[in-house]
Amino acid sequence: MTSMRFDRILGWLALILFTIAAVGYLVGWRVSFHHLPACEGERSVEVGSAGTYWEIAEREFPNKDIRLIVDAIVALNGGDLRVGTMRITVPLTCE
Repeated sequence: MTSMRFDRILGWLALILFTIAAVGYLVGWRVSFHHLPACEGERSVEVGSAGTYWEIAEREFPNKDIRLIVDAIVALNGGDLRVGTMRITVPLTCE
């Protein structure tokens, strides 16, 4: 009888943990176990023909994790990007 109650508790616990993990995945929670690069400083660059912050990050930081650099550029400039002679602020370095 005690074993059956223990099995039932473990079953409910497993269901609860699975539900939390599934909801977390659907909401977009991410766990990262690697060291995230730190972006420091600021400098201005010409947008030129780049149509997205992604293209600018690839051009300015060719061998880095572009996702994190794009986040830093958006934080510095907001979401508006106009192609042409516009200058934007990008991190000086990203480690």
